[in-house]
Amino acid sequence: KRDVCRVRRERTATPLQTFVLMNGPQFVEAARALAQSSLQQQPNATDHVLEQVFHRLTSRQPRQAELAVLQRLYREQRAYFAEQPSRAEDYLQIGDAAVDTKLDKVTLAAVASVANALLSYDDVVMKR
Repeated sequence: KRDVCRVRRERTATPLQTFVLMNGPQFVEAARALAQSSLQQQPNATDHVLEQVFHRLTSRQPRQAELAVLQRLYREQRAYFAEQPSRAEDYLQIGDAAVDTKLDKVTLAAVASVANALLSYDDVVMKR
């Protein structure tokens, strides 16, 4: 509401909020930048990269069940982008930040997709 001031943000989980968090160019670019910096530190350790991305967004280590979901999403996204490299290229071009050309584009796009999904995760959006 615009007629009152709130100290705390109201709880919400509307589909529109998730839509913006997963599709807004600033969030897609932020996810790519996070994925890129994590891959630059550990280019050959995808599981560690997924844990690092999760930790940087939630300030805690992922539980085993959460990590399994992240790994499955990564594998699915990597397979998708490997089959359609032009989609990976298009996805990585969203935003103004430069893409590190030394990194594998398929891997970067897949990790960025996982980071993008995490940006709409309740533990990232809401402080409880």
